[in-house]
Amino acid sequence: MDVSIDNIEAHLRKLVEEIGPRPMGSREDRLAMDYIEAHLRRCGCEVEYHEFACPCWQDGSTSLTILSTDQSIPAQASQFTSACDIAGEIVPLRSIAEVNDMPVAGKICLLATGLGGVAQRNVAALALEARGALGLIVDRNHEAHPDAYDGKYVREPDLRRMPAACVSHNAAQQILASRSPVRLRIDARFWLGSTYNIQGILPGTGPGRIFMTAHHDTGAGAPGARDNGSSVSILLEFARLFSQERPPCEIRFVFTGAHERAGQGAQEFVDAHGPLVDDAVLEVNIDTVGNKSGSPTVQVCASEGLTRKFKAALPDADAWKVESVETIGLDAGPFSKASVPALGFTTRTGGVRVSHTQMDDMTAIDLDFIELPAKTIAHLIRSEFWKE
Repeated sequence: MDVSIDNIEAHLRKLVEEIGPRPMGSREDRLAMDYIEAHLRRCGCEVEYHEFACPCWQDGSTSLTILSTDQSIPAQASQFTSACDIAGEIVPLRSIAEVNDMPVAGKICLLATGLGGVAQRNVAALALEARGALGLIVDRNHEAHPDAYDGKYVREPDLRRMPAACVSHNAAQQILASRSPVRLRIDARFWLGSTYNIQGILPGTGPGRIFMTAHHDTGAGAPGARDNGSSVSILLEFARLFSQERPPCEIRFVFTGAHERAGQGAQEFVDAHGPLVDDAVLEVNIDTVGNKSGSPTVQVCASEGLTRKFKAALPDADAWKVESVETIGLDAGPFSKASVPALGFTTRTGGVRVSHTQMDDMTAIDLDFIELPAKTIAHLIRSEFWKE
């Protein structure tokens, strides 16, 4: 029996086209969890939920208008931002010095620089709020995708008074060229609530335990085909596949929540399941695979001996870039820190980045680049390469 790419595609279309963007704690995120649970139960898995506290956000709609021409500009509310209906003059800001020095009180700021990363943008947003800015519009400013906007370009739960939204680089240039006040309307709801990690437990024929992880939430406004519907769909297919052939050891399929808040769900899971994690022989994380450009990559965080065994067991080795690392990111990180050998499968974007944007839909997917990690991982599990 082999992996069915048709099954993976069906799961992916359900998540991306029927459910849509799945920000943590949202109604759509709950629908995705219900879908995951129902499939795991059909496959005969025991299902457990692990609840934990997190900031939650329900997206409604975002409207941005250039008032002098009544032109509508595509925009996406930033994750965790508050609802608003504001209008004001635009103040362009191109450096952290301007963030700190330009007069911004009562005005809508257009941050026309990436400032190096989301942490710096979050700090800038909090500084502008403290200085009395009325609102914030962020230019995504990505050369490869000048029409993409990103709901996670600013994501700061403590940003409570000043609303924020993101526009594409082309849209930002239109706003600046108009020299006009704008009106920003956001329908959204923020609250301190909770979300869940879901695990499906499948007994094996021998001792040991493998954790396989993928996060079920997405960035605001992102359909989440690559990030991370592709990986969720692979795990759902693995639940079917291994339920019919019985794996060599227990497999726990863990679908983590609140990943888009610095991987919170995976850390919460490891903290809450210490004894189970201590007994694990392997952690396999899949995150952001299937994009049409880039390089299939697997990071290996394990002993030298196990790494050699992994490389010897890896099928289609020429198709993969293998990186031996001392520390591993994404949801594999907390498992690795708990001394569990970890593999992280992804597809490097090669500079073409659509994650967290409205462009992360089925058109961004190449099913061949989903089939590759699915068949590779299935082969590795069957090979039992981790055994002495």
